[in-house]
Amino acid sequence: MSFSANFKLILQWFDPKITWNDLNYNKFLNVPASNILERLWIPVIIFRNTEKKVESPLDQKTRIIVEKKGTYALSSLEDVKESAYYKGSENPLHYERDFSLKFDCQFDLKNYPFDCQVCSICMKKTGKEADFMKLHPKELNYLGPLGLAEYFITKLDMLEDAESSDCDVKVRIFLKRRISQHLQSTYLPSFCLLVIAQVVCSSTFHDHHFHFS
Repeated sequence: MSFSANFKLILQWFDPKITWNDLNYNKFLNVPASNILERLWIPVIIFRNTEKKVESPLDQKTRIIVEKKGTYALSSLEDVKESAYYKGSENPLHYERDFSLKFDCQFDLKNYPFDCQVCSICMKKTGKEADFMKLHPKELNYLGPLGLAEYFITKLDMLEDAESSDCDVKVRIFLKRRISQHLQSTYLPSFCLLVIAQVVCSSTFHDHHFHFS
């Protein structure tokens, strides 16, 4: 009982210990150098309902950028190079990465084939960061088809999960089974076979086919 999802995870946070130089209005041009990335604090997210408890990595598929939002202060006249300094408390860092993962989901099939399911993507902070970091869900966009192989997606949402010890933020996917598919692939063929069997039996076995002495 599981489902697979392809998605992009975007994290945004502020680091007041950092001062950025000469940020561009196009955030995709504000990529920190590798020697700076090594010293940055980057939050780690655990996908709790994956088999191996996958964590958000910092690898070649990851993009770290700085978004220009706050005001700047110009360098002093004594500096050889004129620069604009931006506070890390006003200009957020962004973590972006594409994932393709399989998540556990317990399907309740007692009303099959008229069942509705709710599957989740469960995200949690690591233990060492839990005391000074809090996750706030901001935006969820779904770009895929609403009609899947066996279900329709009726609703999606993302919310904080304060009641669960396994999740800090949960993405919920509400599913409703495609009844028409099962009527065509299961019930209709079974009904046709039943009718054929009844016709064959009624046309084959008659009293005049048997002789008693």
